[in-house]
Amino acid sequence: MKARKLLVSGTVFLLTLILQMSCAKSNKDLIYGTWINEKMALPKTVQTPEGYHDYPTVSATTPIQTGSEQIVKFWTDSEGNVWFQTYSVEGGAKYQTLQKVSKNGTVREMVAVGVDEFDPKWFPTKVAPGEPYYHIWYRVGK
Repeated sequence: MKARKLLVSGTVFLLTLILQMSCAKSNKDLIYGTWINEKMALPKTVQTPEGYHDYPTVSATTPIQTGSEQIVKFWTDSEGNVWFQTYSVEGGAKYQTLQKVSKNGTVREMVAVGVDEFDPKWFPTKVAPGEPYYHIWYRVGK
């Protein structure tokens, strides 16, 4: 009887752990996808685990610029928004970004800072209109 209770308890614990791990992965994946904002100079960006591709129009299929991006840290705030700190390289330029994806996964905001070398102390501290290199996009297809 004790062995059976232990087996059931262990199974419940493992299932809970697996569920938590899969939720964390899906939060990290919220940054990936196609994002648009026709009011921006480059109105479409496609974000993948390898980096991003920016397009000159929403309907364009050939990117005008590309860059690599590495997620350094991500977390979920008390409101359910997912935040990302990333290192980004575009051409020879390096940027550190702070990005926020809304809790429903449909709005992505970003602030970037150009740096000579990557250093955790240079990450932007807030994402808001008026901040340097502020961008806002809306997810396509969600």
